[in-house]
Amino acid sequence: LTKKIQISNEQKLSLQGQAAARQAAAITAAELQLKDSYNNRYKPDLDEAATKIKADLELAAFGQSTAGKNPNNKCIAPTGGDRQTMCALPSVGKAPFLTLLCVCTKDGGTATTDICGNAVTPTLTWTSPTDAPAQYAGLDAICKKHTNAKVTSEFIFQKLGQLFGMLKTRTDNAGDMIHLGSHSGSQHCDDRAASACADFTKAYPLTSSAAATAIAWEQHLLDAVEKLKKADHAHQEKRRTEATIKALRGQVELVFNRTAAAKIYATKSPNPIANPPICDSHKSNATCTADSSCKWEGKTETDGTCKPKEGEG
Repeated sequence: LTKKIQISNEQKLSLQGQAAARQAAAITAAELQLKDSYNNRYKPDLDEAATKIKADLELAAFGQSTAGKNPNNKCIAPTGGDRQTMCALPSVGKAPFLTLLCVCTKDGGTATTDICGNAVTPTLTWTSPTDAPAQYAGLDAICKKHTNAKVTSEFIFQKLGQLFGMLKTRTDNAGDMIHLGSHSGSQHCDDRAASACADFTKAYPLTSSAAATAIAWEQHLLDAVEKLKKADHAHQEKRRTEATIKALRGQVELVFNRTAAAKIYATKSPNPIANPPICDSHKSNATCTADSSCKWEGKTETDGTCKPKEGEG
């Protein structure tokens, strides 16, 4: 209660006091039920939500936790022994960094074209999986130039849509390819002049017998989206629960205020459930004497006081 309310023992034992106590107990039970419901159903989705979502985003971006790592080793290594396999699924699905490395870098030898923009594509040398992670150091400074945005589920969906909207199809005599970037001369993202791409063909089967290969970083982003949605909903439920509990506590205070202010007929019976007569509500002899537990003391039919009979109140 927000302020101390003085209620005498006589008031507590009265009919009104007992009714108030039962009402307050019911309201308190409802409050506890609300708390339990929130703690069991929604609170787990808020507990350490930021840490869990950050972990999903790190797995999506770099393929591993970046704790204790620097730009030279924060990214996971690709799989495969040449550019063709390192720049195709499942390798490019491990982390967007690998996709970026395949599309937006030159090697200073065969691949010398600025696929990601004139005179802005860095020249990096990586011919094996072990060479690749250290090359991120050359991209890290570029990535940090982008304006930070609030990460929401809508923002992630927007960026996924933009990225997958840039996928292209290529038909070659030897087969078809779905890729990000630019390529010519084959159906693979191999080392060729005027070409740099990431091959996502396996994510989109072109025959009924083929199975889709998952893009791991996409799934990690979707995991983050799910946690973000649950955290947002849990936060709304927290605010709703707090507002409801505040209103319930206001009701309890109102109950006790009314009890403290009311004229009380305390029960003299040791049985706290006994019902004392409420005679003072009668304002005439007729209605007073009609109540067998009351008696009329007055000069006229309307000028007087209705009181409990001796032994009745």
